[in-house]
Amino acid sequence: MSALGMETSEADTMVDQMSKTASTTNTSVAQLGEAILTIGATAKTVKGGTAELNTALGILANNGIKGAEGGTHLRNVILALQSPTDKAAACMESLGVEVYDSEGNMRSLNDILGDLNTSMDGMTSAEKQNIISSIFNKTDLAAVNSLLSNTGDSWDSLQQSITESGGAAQQMADTQMDNLSGQITILKSALEGLAISFGEILMPKIRAAAKKIQEFVDKLNGMNDEQKETVLKIAAVVAAIGPMLILFGKVTSTVGTAMKGFSGLTKVIAKLGVKIAGSSGSITGLGSALGAVVGPVLAVVAVIGTLAAAFATLWKTNDEFRENIIGTWNQIKETISGFCQGIVDRLNSLGFEFESITEVLSAVWQGFCDLLAPVFEGVFKHIAITLSTVLDVILGIVDVFISVFQGD
Repeated sequence: MSALGMETSEADTMVDQMSKTASTTNTSVAQLGEAILTIGATAKTVKGGTAELNTALGILANNGIKGAEGGTHLRNVILALQSPTDKAAACMESLGVEVYDSEGNMRSLNDILGDLNTSMDGMTSAEKQNIISSIFNKTDLAAVNSLLSNTGDSWDSLQQSITESGGAAQQMADTQMDNLSGQITILKSALEGLAISFGEILMPKIRAAAKKIQEFVDKLNGMNDEQKETVLKIAAVVAAIGPMLILFGKVTSTVGTAMKGFSGLTKVIAKLGVKIAGSSGSITGLGSALGAVVGPVLAVVAVIGTLAAAFATLWKTNDEFRENIIGTWNQIKETISGFCQGIVDRLNSLGFEFESITEVLSAVWQGFCDLLAPVFEGVFKHIAITLSTVLDVILGIVDVFISVFQGD
């Protein structure tokens, strides 16, 4: 439309005319667009305006000349008529073909080409081709012949339908949308509109959150190396606490179950002891009271003695039991030994040279004795640095979440 010198207020007319041309000739709106862009400002001089322009392009499209190719040939035809060579001008003058009217304006293509057709009536095909070749470029002869064969009523009828094409674009759109694909397109458009509306509401909050996150990240980047190492150490400790709590819970549960069973066994034996004492008839009065107090203690001693006797018997008489106990004990020793060696190895990886866990414990105790005050001072200083860093990080995270809800 800019190339044709049209205003935006004429957009509806242009769209309707292109839609009508596409629906009545062998072309599409996209191909018409390519053709019009190729013709460019040359089409401004066409008397019938965009209706005549679309008519000529539609006729060419019906003859297999469409898109940019059709635009190129139509532009060449118009230029050949507007600025003919001397030979072409003499030929048209001899035929009585006028390109411009008495006011110096270019006549319609239908009139010019119609007069050319009339002037060649009665000529042979060879004579007609000779005249056409004298006026137009040889590369455009197929396009010229297509236009010449559709002048007159055929041209006028097509151009009139294009001129009276008001609402053609809407009708075409309604037809295209009156199916499953069209309804899906409408639904997608509605969903996109909904997403855009939500996006407009959320954008200020997202922008504020992004700003807070950026400030938080910048603050973390501004930490010195000591503070960054502190954060990493805290993260490592937090990550290790989870598995430790799970392990501790399982151990506590196991010990609790064992103690519960031991308690039940104690009560059984205590009751047995009371019954035995009662059957002897020797405990009465104060003796009964003392028996009630001493009974549980004796019951525990009895349980321990019974278990020890049972263990000794199994150890002497049951080879499989003895081997299992020895194996379990060795496993316990290996586990403890591995744990101690792991402590030693990890400390040595920090630059120490300990031989055993004994040396580690000795060094720790000596360190506490010799450097108690400086160690406490360093610990409290480190706690202060750690606390400050952690609290700053927490405040930064809180600021980010608050900004999401405040939208500042």
